[in-house]
Amino acid sequence: MVAASLVVIASACLAVHACGMRGSIADALIVGVLLLSQIFLFAVLESGNIFLFVVMIIDLFMKVASASLQISTASWGKSDQLMYFYEGSKLAASTTTFQQLINWQMWGTQFIVDITASLYRVIGSSFLASMVMFAIISLWGQYLYYLTFRQVFPEADSRFAAIGLFMWPSIVYWTAALGKDSLMLFSLGLASFSMAKLSKNKTMGMVSLLALGVTGCLLVRPHIAVLAIISMVASFTLVRKVSTGKATRKVVPLVMLLAASMALVYLLAQLLQITNIVEGQNKIERSMQYNQMDGSGFNSSPNPLYRVILAPLLLVRPFPWEINGVPAAFASTEGIVLFGLAFYQRKRLRAVLKAASTSGFLAFLLWFISLNIVFLGATSSNFGLLARERVMIMPMIIMLLAACCYDKRRIGLNRNACNSSM
Repeated sequence: MVAASLVVIASACLAVHACGMRGSIADALIVGVLLLSQIFLFAVLESGNIFLFVVMIIDLFMKVASASLQISTASWGKSDQLMYFYEGSKLAASTTTFQQLINWQMWGTQFIVDITASLYRVIGSSFLASMVMFAIISLWGQYLYYLTFRQVFPEADSRFAAIGLFMWPSIVYWTAALGKDSLMLFSLGLASFSMAKLSKNKTMGMVSLLALGVTGCLLVRPHIAVLAIISMVASFTLVRKVSTGKATRKVVPLVMLLAASMALVYLLAQLLQITNIVEGQNKIERSMQYNQMDGSGFNSSPNPLYRVILAPLLLVRPFPWEINGVPAAFASTEGIVLFGLAFYQRKRLRAVLKAASTSGFLAFLLWFISLNIVFLGATSSNFGLLARERVMIMPMIIMLLAACCYDKRRIGLNRNACNSSM
């Protein structure tokens, strides 16, 4: 249904573009088509769940408002969205066919530029329309996370998950923009949904969707794709050792995980043109020093081990005494709320986490969250970038917290319920 709607949306945008409409009139028509088509899809997919239908509509308009706010505050040299818009518009104007947009270095920033140029060849160079389009892509990533939650935690109260996944401020704001965050949210949501399905029934269809999600991560942020693959390998190997007590069968998965991790790290190093550990460390240090030059930079310890040890605190930073502006105040408030929810549900959260010893999907979540936290600790030195990068793991953290809120209309959530749902 969603895929078929893309044809209708593209046709409507082409019609607007073909009529020679430009400027604000064309933007208004295209955005109107996009919004109406999404509301129609919400009604079709969730006609029996009025609560979720309303939440999704609210999130849709919150994202449009966030996109508009980012457009009004965008400035050259500070906003990636303007860079993607400018480079995409220039590339679309300099090419005559879509084939010219495809190249062998189509990953990372260049991938976003090529996607933006392809979009502009259909609808024309419209900053507002492209921002709304990417915001909608991220919304469907949130929906995939919601479906994942329903699949993994059928006894939990899905209303808490819907509110958290669709209305968490940083998820709404940072993914409502032309850039990497929107596509990463969708790709990781697709990968998580596929992993949840594969933990119950391994089918080629789900394997294909999982490969599609991982490929999306690889094209946008290769290093995050490596962390996701390592987490998947861990979930498919280490969890199986619970069913047997033989030492040899416990060692083999560990060796497989280590070999796969080393191979992926080597491939990533080749992709980033890093030849040794010292060179990689130097690149990280230079990046951290550059990011500290911004007004939201913070001083990290020069000791990498110390940064990794304190990495979990980055989930709730900046602390109140580190606030230096309105954006930092919102990020700090969000961190306080997250810490409060985790502390309030600490007993039930501990029960959910214990289920990871026998649950492949929960093992995947915990590995991915942990690896990302370590990566944030090793590379973060800017609160603005930190708030954006946390979005990649925030939906998973919200799912774990929402799993602690059982639905009183059903059986309360406990460890046995979690294990049976896997």
